[in-house]
Amino acid sequence: MALIEAAMASQRWGEDGYVLVQEFRLRLPLSPPDAASIVRQADALVMARTRATGFGLTRWDGSHLMLGRIRVLSLGPLEPQSLPGFSAAAQRAILGGLAARRPGGSIWYRVCEPGDALVIVAGLSGFCPRLPRFAHWMIQAPLHRATIRRAIRDLAAGIDATSDS
Repeated sequence: MALIEAAMASQRWGEDGYVLVQEFRLRLPLSPPDAASIVRQADALVMARTRATGFGLTRWDGSHLMLGRIRVLSLGPLEPQSLPGFSAAAQRAILGGLAARRPGGSIWYRVCEPGDALVIVAGLSGFCPRLPRFAHWMIQAPLHRATIRRAIRDLAAGIDATSDS
């Protein structure tokens, strides 16, 4: 399993909603995968982990997280971004659903390679949950953090496995 050498997380409430930033520093493999591929893999793993967090009761129907016939969350397509200091970046807009008080905000991923490290940064920005702030902080925020952390841990293991071959 690839060693995540360092992990940092910060979260806060901004004027336009909840903000979560998680940064993971990995040892740079001898032959690292393409940064854009890492971003796409991170997104796919976060989506898979989101489904798993629903205890098998939720499923993705396209870009909609469903609980039976209830649309829990709707996301836009993964859109590449060009950001200074990052080799690759992309985001998905949060379009609404039962978990969101209103459309707005995004889930995003960024990758850079400073020196001998691979840094993956992932987070949520501007998400306005339907739950009251205290309930979100106690229930939903820990799920967001754990989902991203576990997805990036799985991604790191996959990167390590491909670099060993």
